[in-house]
Amino acid sequence: MKLLILTSLWPSLILASTPLAGPQVSAQTVVPPQFKVVSLEPFGSDPVAASAVNNKGRVTGVTFREVGTQTRAFPFVWSPQGGFVEPWLPAGHTGASAEDINSHGDIVGFITHPSFGTRGYRWNANSFIPPQPQYFPELSGRLPLAIGDNRRTIAGQGFDAQSPAWVFDSVTGTVTDLIVGGQIVEGVNQATSVNAAGVVVGTISTKLSNGNVRPNAFRYAPGFAGWFIELLPGPTSTWYSSDAFDVTDSGEIVGSVFDPLDHSVAHWSVTGNFTDLGLASANEFVTIARAVNEDGWIVGWSPNDHPLGMDTPFLWIDGAFHDLNDLVVGLGPTPAEDAGVVLHARDVNDEGVILAELVHFSPAFRIEDVLLVPKG
Repeated sequence: MKLLILTSLWPSLILASTPLAGPQVSAQTVVPPQFKVVSLEPFGSDPVAASAVNNKGRVTGVTFREVGTQTRAFPFVWSPQGGFVEPWLPAGHTGASAEDINSHGDIVGFITHPSFGTRGYRWNANSFIPPQPQYFPELSGRLPLAIGDNRRTIAGQGFDAQSPAWVFDSVTGTVTDLIVGGQIVEGVNQATSVNAAGVVVGTISTKLSNGNVRPNAFRYAPGFAGWFIELLPGPTSTWYSSDAFDVTDSGEIVGSVFDPLDHSVAHWSVTGNFTDLGLASANEFVTIARAVNEDGWIVGWSPNDHPLGMDTPFLWIDGAFHDLNDLVVGLGPTPAEDAGVVLHARDVNDEGVILAELVHFSPAFRIEDVLLVPKG
């Protein structure tokens, strides 16, 4: 196992020499599109928890089914053409996840089995040859969260708060633990997104001079002397914490930042410069960005900012936040249930397709995973 310790001044040299820059905003305001709803789970189906959508509109996640007296999670891939497909899993497994899918249909997650414990896997959903995921012994006790379009870079977190975030090269079989300052600081340590170049972003806990622990957004990227962890900057306030959740192939990063005044959307440019994009609503103090596409569309939600006391999902385009409930058409009542309300926006692909959740109140309260597809 390779251990990475941050000792280079490369990130600070880049930040010091680059002027502050935020997302590009056009001279004229962009009118957001209208969206139609594509359901991933017809009413009455097994519960679905979708986690990611790729650029071909394929979705991965897990379905939950009763096995004996237990509820277990089963990975799936969904497409408009083929519906649900599940990988072959060894008999006796006690649970599994599917966290991310790249443009090639490679899915990563973990499986737990009495014979080998918890182990990370990669499953190419385009083919059933071989008809099962590829399990990596190097990822025992590790939880994959993301895979890049280069098909070899997998990243994730450990099994507990004392474990570091990590990056795995599936070609060389090398695991790199992401550590700052020579020690693992207990807290949030996770790598959440990988782009086509293998650049990884996420959150890593660091210890401040006063002894406090700060979750800090990071980028793991190549420099002039190899690959390095860069702690991404934040507000000018005395104390803040930050998280990075997604990175585009061009290198733009989004996440969230918290300081004593607000918890708002964070953007980091290709050169690492920080911009606070603000809050989705003037009525709230928290807005969380979860994903960004190559056109600069950002999606996420603002907790408890809805007339019914629920979270409000947003789409950020060209400097403006839009409530997704104002942009979705076709939510009119159906014979089986009510129209529903969009709750969370979890992912967005480069075609503008958004992975989201609807909340239904009739005939019974339930949450439905859907795709919001731009009309036209």
